[in-house]
Amino acid sequence: MASAFLCSCAMGLPTSGFPNVTAISLVDDLGERYLTVGNFIVGGVPSSLFAYLTVVTVGYLLMRFSGM
Repeated sequence: MASAFLCSCAMGLPTSGFPNVTAISLVDDLGERYLTVGNFIVGGVPSSLFAYLTVVTVGYLLMRFSGM
C-alpha cells in the first residue's frame, strides 16, 4: 500500500508522468517553451521530498493502526 502512494511522489523531472510530459511540451506562438527542466526541478524536488516524508510518517501510522 505504501509503495502505491510513493509512486505518486515522483515530481522532480519532466518525464516522471504524463502530465509533466504534456506540460514540458507546450510552446507558445513563437515556439518558446512555457516551462523548462529547471522549473520542474525547483518545484518538483522539494514537493517530492515533502510527499515522501508525509507518506512515510502518516502512512506508517495508518498502516500500523489498521494492522498491516
